[in-house]
Amino acid sequence: MNTCKTIGCPSFKINKSRSYRLLKNDEVLCLECGKSFYYISNSEFNQYNITHNKDIYHVLNSCHKCGNNEKNTNYGYTSNKSKRMKCSKCHTVFNIKNQPLNEKNNSIINAIRKGDDIKKIKHHFSLCNKKLSRILSVLSKYSKKYINKHNKKSDTIICTETFNIPYNNSNNKLFFIVSSNNATKKVMLVTNNLANKGELSSLWSYDSTKKEIIDNDKKLKTIIKEKEKYISLRSAFYDVDYGTSSLNKRNSGTIIKPVYLAYRHFQLLKLLTKSCTSITHSLCHESFIYAACISSYSELVTEKRCHIYYTYTLKKTQQSKTMSYKKTSLKLDNYWKDTWNIIELHSYDLAICNLTKSKTNMDISNLTLFPCHDFVSFIKSHPFYSQLSKLSPRNVSCAIDILTEQYNENILK
Repeated sequence: MNTCKTIGCPSFKINKSRSYRLLKNDEVLCLECGKSFYYISNSEFNQYNITHNKDIYHVLNSCHKCGNNEKNTNYGYTSNKSKRMKCSKCHTVFNIKNQPLNEKNNSIINAIRKGDDIKKIKHHFSLCNKKLSRILSVLSKYSKKYINKHNKKSDTIICTETFNIPYNNSNNKLFFIVSSNNATKKVMLVTNNLANKGELSSLWSYDSTKKEIIDNDKKLKTIIKEKEKYISLRSAFYDVDYGTSSLNKRNSGTIIKPVYLAYRHFQLLKLLTKSCTSITHSLCHESFIYAACISSYSELVTEKRCHIYYTYTLKKTQQSKTMSYKKTSLKLDNYWKDTWNIIELHSYDLAICNLTKSKTNMDISNLTLFPCHDFVSFIKSHPFYSQLSKLSPRNVSCAIDILTEQYNENILK
């Protein structure tokens, strides 16, 4: 994580380089290329990962104590037929629980999927706020069975997008990152920026009230230029202002900066795609998303087995009468000296920027964000969406896991 993110720089993916200089607010300047990045405490980040990845240890077979998931061995079964494993690092024996839901919990899941009013659910199942939170937490862990290791050996294209969900009947919003498989259209991972209180340094708390607003009804060239302008005006390059996000006294936890969430998201995604021979990432146009992605996949990028692109996809209101496409280029005098290729296709416009500067024979029309856009549209058009804004941020997080499992099941049908 704490390495230069500039491909071609002598300090690229090198820890503790002599060319690094610590600036204010935990920013680090690389003297070799003049680019900066955030410094993240490895011990703090590892503890954050261990805490938040516990719900999917059944997928990673990770140790519940140290988080290690390398070469852990089978250690039999418990009397309840739960799988036991032994950690190869700290030698802790831990259980991989796989408990089925009872009838009441299944009924609550079905009520949420149908979009029932949250007050009706609480009344029907005799739930107070604390009981509701407890049950949603259980249902969230169960629903995370949608997260699976991606065992496909051939090339894999993954798209990543961000979205916000309001909570507490207010203008406050929780920040989410979603990654989907472009081939199967299924969601691979959804994460959000709610952390436990006191878990991270106060430097990582999100306290902005500003919001970067982009008019997506404009042409792609204009949208790209507006986004680059916002990025250049940020106080820290790998940061973002997405609006107000504060907690009241009754809410547990703390809201963290999206950049910290992004590092966890892509490190987890890397574990899920460890068996893939080649990976292509189609990312939304966000500097901190790129930073987290290049940090997690730096070795594969060096080996030319990972290719990273910024992508915009814009559906046309009226489809073109001709099947041919028009291609134009846009060169920006920005941080990375990016060159965008804008392609007008039959039913949509596509803009891509090759961030790893790698040459591939891939059909670039496959580098879309549509699988992520379809998921976000599903969430925001779901009957239960109006109820999400009434919930606490932790309950919103749990409900999104339940709806994600439903979305993936619908795709399989």
